[in-house]
Amino acid sequence: DESWPSYGTDEHKNYRFRSLCGKSLRFQVKAAHDVHLCFSSTDDAESSPMVEVFLGAWEGAASAVRFNKADDLCKVDTPDLLSEGEYRDFWVALDHDQICVGKGGEWEPFMSCLLPEPMNITHFGYATGFGAKGWFRFYQDRQLTSDDSLTYAFEPVYGNTFTFRVSCSNDAHIALTTTPEEGEPMVEIFIGGWENQASAIRFNK
Repeated sequence: DESWPSYGTDEHKNYRFRSLCGKSLRFQVKAAHDVHLCFSSTDDAESSPMVEVFLGAWEGAASAVRFNKADDLCKVDTPDLLSEGEYRDFWVALDHDQICVGKGGEWEPFMSCLLPEPMNITHFGYATGFGAKGWFRFYQDRQLTSDDSLTYAFEPVYGNTFTFRVSCSNDAHIALTTTPEEGEPMVEIFIGGWENQASAIRFNK
């Protein structure tokens, strides 16, 4: 969807900070190499504790998770992970004092490690560096619409939680499934049902 806002970054690794909605971040990025993210409890690039994610670093050869700008918690070879010519889709999940990093459409992370200490993560920063410029798009900026047909539109969920806002007069419905269609098992959450008087969780209809 070309209507989402895009955010450009320069080659100097200057983190630009935003509030993190929930415990996961899903985004697209277009850059030749060295996409950097950081997660912390403030919008200060020098804050501690901080966990950083490097995608396509080391001239595009590898990716890593680093704690407090010193200790690499994990590092893996990821050649051809990024593209200067097209957006690539990624996600980061920060549930249960663990960080997982994966590609869009793949639920198994290619990096996963425990955090050395509990973190109250409220902000994330994004940057490119070491000669690479980039463009970012964040899924939390999208606005999704629905009609009153009670037909679900499906989105992938990465990690164990997600956060959303909704505006409607009544009957906001969420379905949690293992495939992008209705089936079993399925959990439904009804918010403001019964003419906005009650809410419920329902299993397998």
